[in-house]
Amino acid sequence: MEEDKILMLYQAIPEFDYMHRWCEAMDRKQYEDALVIIKEGLKFAEKRDSQFIKYLRELAQKTKLSLKEASADPKEKAKIRKKREGRFSCSFCGKKRAEVSVLIAAASGFICDECVQVCYEIVEERLPANPEKQAKFLAQGEDRISCFSCGKKPAEVSLLVAGPKVFICDGCIKTCHEIIMAKRPGPKPVKPAKRIRKSRK
Repeated sequence: MEEDKILMLYQAIPEFDYMHRWCEAMDRKQYEDALVIIKEGLKFAEKRDSQFIKYLRELAQKTKLSLKEASADPKEKAKIRKKREGRFSCSFCGKKRAEVSVLIAAASGFICDECVQVCYEIVEERLPANPEKQAKFLAQGEDRISCFSCGKKPAEVSLLVAGPKVFICDGCIKTCHEIIMAKRPGPKPVKPAKRIRKSRK
């Protein structure tokens, strides 16, 4: 069922499939494969004049840097790594790729596994998320607010969680959470059953 939800998202936004496969290849340090994947995704996006073209181009540049680093001498590697790691960071907390377990690529940024968990808890429990920042963004007008992953506006989603500079919708939060849980080894955690209060007679 969870895999079906992820598949449905990839069918609705095919670029997500390229981004996901690119992330997996980069995690395995298969940079040449990652470059092929992202170039295919870019070609596909350009054919349909997708909103993800700019971001896919950025990913291609980042992949080329990783390829260059892999064949460079130690001193040059340090320079390239510093430049590359500055680009790979969570759009919510700012942590670098090396500081988190998983970094998921979105349409206009990244989100780490730690921020996904925080956002997921906000969505599940409907907790107030950065009310001051949300008020600041809302003051700019709803037409300028959208999910940094799928691009949906406030009217198109149930909830938008605010970060320092971006928003993410409830649908993308749940999908990111499912991807992270699928990456983790071992049995998947089971949600505890809700307690039913017995009515007093």
